[in-house]
Amino acid sequence: MSLVFILFALLVSLILGTRIARGKDSAASGSAELETPAPSAIVELPDPSARAEAPQEELLSRREDERPPKPSPSPSREASTQPRASPERLATQTPKKPQEKGGRVGAAVPEHRPKGEICIVIDDVGQNLWQLKPFLKFPGPICFAILPGLPYTQEARDLIQAAGKDYILHQPMQAMDKLNPGPGALYLNMEDEKIWDTLEKNFTELPGAKGMNNHMGSLATKDLRIMRQVLRFAKSRDIAFLDSRTIGGTATAEAARLEEAAYGERDVFLDNSPEKENIVTMFKEGQKISEKHGRAVMIGHVWSAELAQTLMDLYPELINEGYSLSSISKIMIGEDDADPWD
Repeated sequence: MSLVFILFALLVSLILGTRIARGKDSAASGSAELETPAPSAIVELPDPSARAEAPQEELLSRREDERPPKPSPSPSREASTQPRASPERLATQTPKKPQEKGGRVGAAVPEHRPKGEICIVIDDVGQNLWQLKPFLKFPGPICFAILPGLPYTQEARDLIQAAGKDYILHQPMQAMDKLNPGPGALYLNMEDEKIWDTLEKNFTELPGAKGMNNHMGSLATKDLRIMRQVLRFAKSRDIAFLDSRTIGGTATAEAARLEEAAYGERDVFLDNSPEKENIVTMFKEGQKISEKHGRAVMIGHVWSAELAQTLMDLYPELINEGYSLSSISKIMIGEDDADPWD
């Protein structure tokens, strides 16, 4: 009986051991399935190197008409490819002057080929101030010829200086037909020393005068001795004499040659007829002379009722057409004091 019991115990142990081993294998298999996701749940992350290269591949795959436009050449490089202007062309070009436009500095002034310089002189200043004042509003250079020894000589000078304009001595000289040239005049019977004394006295009233021209003088300007003294005096002061040419055949050019002195001549009288239409006609004639010869001196008179306003009206057109207004010292002496952008 004990032998049978032992065999039965061994058989039970064998059966139980086999079942335990199978349970362990089954547990191990279930654990592995829980740690491995099903194929449908797998998420594949793209390769970092492939992601970095993707934009470049996209650019390379674009069509030609979809590519960004090529940058245009810079202005400096573009300008450098243009043909250079010849020295002759540069010499005739007007320099461009910067100006403000629309809040931007550096816009170029429209280029005009200079047609000539014009100097406007207004004679017979000193009798009063009310005739002078309208001319002081003229926006460009203008010169006033002031008579000496008159009630408003010095006050007129002060107003002209305050307006920043040039003035010269309007030197009275002996005329034909016994006309009275006024105080401080030069006469044919004057000795040389008297001529100098008279000129010195007149200039003490007008310190800073840029020159002088003759008032009347149809007799005196034809006399070589008188004119040599006048030109010699002007040279001593480093100024020029402007011949108003109240008569033809004056001795001024010969006197200037002998004395090696600077002088100029009037080209146009603006108001021999004081009507506005005539003033405009004569001004246009002066423009033609300026264009042909490079410069022109136009003389008018302070008592011309229409002259001041007519000059104001003509000024914008004059500048737009390419003429420049100049000072008397620039025209006759060559001082570079005129502004060509006026």
